Amino acid sequence: MKYYYYEKDGEQLGPCSIEELKLKRINNNTLVWTEGMDQWAKAKTLIELNDILIPLPPELPKNQDVTKKSTKEYLNLEATFAGVLLLFVGLAPLILRPEINLGLISMLFFLLRIFSIIWVVQIAALHNRNKLLWGLFAFILPSIALIVIGLIREVRKS
Repeated sequence: MKYYYYEKDGEQLGPCSIEELKLKRINNNTLVWTEGMDQWAKAKTLIELNDILIPLPPELPKNQDVTKKSTKEYLNLEATFAGVLLLFVGLAPLILRPEINLGLISMLFFLLRIFSIIWVVQIAALHNRNKLLWGLFAFILPSIALIVIGLIREVRKS
């Protein structure tokens, strides 16, 4: 009678007969060794074990849509919040009338506009929207574009 050793959780177990191995419920990838073998091998490579192996199902499909959707929803929420914040920041100099350098304020708003345009175009691409039109919209009204694109849903590809 032929005896087999098998590996489970990094531990060598056995010796076992084929009937005993069947009770151990080994699968295709279980490492086994028997007399006459030079080294350990996966159970699926030994023809005499094919009838006792528990088949392994294929890997579960990775649901990338769920991950993408949660990322998109997060980006949408951020964009909406940033758009509202940008509106208030834009109104602050009018309300508070600070005595600071207008050139500095202009430079800050220019950088915020560039940042908003890039952000809106990236979200538009994620949502399968026209990047050029959204970029123009963000150039003209950056805070409104951030709010609106944050509230839209993805267009399905046909």
